[in-house]
Amino acid sequence: MNFAGFRAEQSSDSKTYEITESDFDDFDKLYEKCPLIQREIEKRITVPLKRGQISGFAPCSGGIWLPFVTQETAEKNAHIDRATIGVSFTPIGIRIGLNFGVQAHKYRIRYYELLLNGHLTSIFELLNRKATGYCLCDTFWHYYIRNIQSLQWSLILYGSTKIAIEGAIEETKHLKGNPLTANRYLIGKVINRRPEDFNYVVNGLVNEISNDLNELYSVLALIDKES
Repeated sequence: MNFAGFRAEQSSDSKTYEITESDFDDFDKLYEKCPLIQREIEKRITVPLKRGQISGFAPCSGGIWLPFVTQETAEKNAHIDRATIGVSFTPIGIRIGLNFGVQAHKYRIRYYELLLNGHLTSIFELLNRKATGYCLCDTFWHYYIRNIQSLQWSLILYGSTKIAIEGAIEETKHLKGNPLTANRYLIGKVINRRPEDFNYVVNGLVNEISNDLNELYSVLALIDKES
């Protein structure tokens, strides 16, 4: 996720990476914390991931993306032309999981091919057995979430499932040369901002993100290996 004209990642003057519910009402404040949040997540990750460039932010952007890439990945433009895993913050919730940069057509096609050919099945089965909220979802205009589906959808390749994934591959091929602003079937977790429990959720959010990225690393490593 990257938008021309947005301000570059800042070096934060914040003294804490701690996230509060009130941050989600003041994204300027949250954005200032993001470099510290990302560094703290990196400290707790136990797999070979490193920080990528945080997305630019402006009031019309809709959210903030904190990406991580495999250790072998060159830093420059990784968040634009590759697959990443990370966390997005929006005023209405949080998504932890896979994403594709606006020029990552090749990587997105490879992910769909891995899905179609069953090469992600064992990884998804393991995540599904954990019963900790993993799902597949679509995004549009980078941050907005729809069509949340259980992992079981991809584990059982019914004819309609295969057709849907084949359609996603063809759609991506037709978009070559155009920026990707929407994605389908992203593996991850979606945490909605619900008043009854969001305060509790954000208290442990850095640990949750770190643990999830550890578990999702194998998906990203396989996409990178095969692309």
